[in-house]
Amino acid sequence: MPCHCFRGFRIIFKFSYELFNFNKDVVSSTLDDPVRMEEAMWRSIRWLDRCIEGHKRKKEQNLFPIVQGGLDAKLREISAKGKVF
Repeated sequence: MPCHCFRGFRIIFKFSYELFNFNKDVVSSTLDDPVRMEEAMWRSIRWLDRCIEGHKRKKEQNLFPIVQGGLDAKLREISAKGKVF
């Protein structure tokens, strides 16, 4: 289901950039709040899913997901697995 964020990356995709870094929710890697860290991780995975759906110039542009989870190895593993496409 499209949301208002599609409008933003549709505009971005029109530019001639070859590489995009899509990271929807940036928090410090040393943040001592596991709930907030996990929330940011899941939000970024959902954002990447939307970006993949809207990505139309695959031969000209790449998506570059960032693994999140801070210093928590388990969250980083979940994040990495959620960003393999």
